[in-house]
Amino acid sequence: MGKRIAFENSYKIASTCRHTMFIIDGNLYGCGKNNYGQLGDGTTTDRKSPVQIMPGTKFKYVTTWYDYTIFIDIDDNLYGCGRNDCGQLGDGTTTDRKLPVQIMPGTKFKYVLSRDCYTMVIDIKRNLYGCGRNEYGQLGDGTTIDRKLPVQIMPGTKFKYVSSEWWHTMFIDIDDNLYGCGNNCYGQLGDGTTTDRELPVQIMSGTKFKYVSTEMQYTMFIDIDDNLYGCGNNCYGQLGDGTTIHREKPIQIIPGTRFKYVTTGRDSTKFIDIERNLYGCGDNCYGQLGDGTTIDREIPIQIMKGTKFAENDSTQEVDEGNIDDVEHQRKAE
Repeated sequence: MGKRIAFENSYKIASTCRHTMFIIDGNLYGCGKNNYGQLGDGTTTDRKSPVQIMPGTKFKYVTTWYDYTIFIDIDDNLYGCGRNDCGQLGDGTTTDRKLPVQIMPGTKFKYVLSRDCYTMVIDIKRNLYGCGRNEYGQLGDGTTIDRKLPVQIMPGTKFKYVSSEWWHTMFIDIDDNLYGCGNNCYGQLGDGTTTDRELPVQIMSGTKFKYVSTEMQYTMFIDIDDNLYGCGNNCYGQLGDGTTIHREKPIQIIPGTRFKYVTTGRDSTKFIDIERNLYGCGDNCYGQLGDGTTIDREIPIQIMKGTKFAENDSTQEVDEGNIDDVEHQRKAE
């Protein structure tokens, strides 16, 4: 029997190429670049060693983007610090914050996701909100107006998953329906067009979904029957359909194989089937697929045959955490 490998329970760490935040025993620390105050220590001094943030307050979740940070404490309060030029901190201003500022005081939150100058959050009642950059309609509020305060998305609908990357956002509601909004230049929303959407549009109506992962210009998702689909940019074969043809409508990947997890990364994709085999496809210029070559793969290739991989059980629960950089599932209880 092959060796079983489980991803580390690392939801308590979030990093970009510039700064890193992590939680140890409920205490929040940060190090690295701090030019916008993204570490939250009250300065703009870069830190080569970790510094504790808000000593005395215990935290359970943190997410980062290049120049800002958002976190949730153990009492479900939401805070943000760092760059705020588009209102991504959600405090009603565009003022950069060196110290954490509380967002929507009085509202309790389950999950937060920070991306390219915009933020998506789910509260404990499963309401979805967005703030910050909105030039392509990625917040899903029906406009292209940047929002300094969180605005509720699709009021009356309750959500359990949200995934976003750069300029488009995908969500799954509590009835397992999939929606998308924002930039759609390669068909990454999967609605059969390349038209940007300011309001969420339902994808593959009648099909129920449990998992979605987004990258800059493409999207991968898994339905409740464990079928894997992809749409959008396919220039390196990252969709895994055996071509480099961009897809405006979702196309099924390896029909007949059932999947439990997928992660997208720039122009390459990895997925795990229900037998816990790992596959990769797409850009492989640095050997990032792990197949022993630097050949791009349009057809998924199995990685480390004989080894069994397991996504962390906690990837299905937001309050148990997830690995921010590899887009583990976004779910609120």
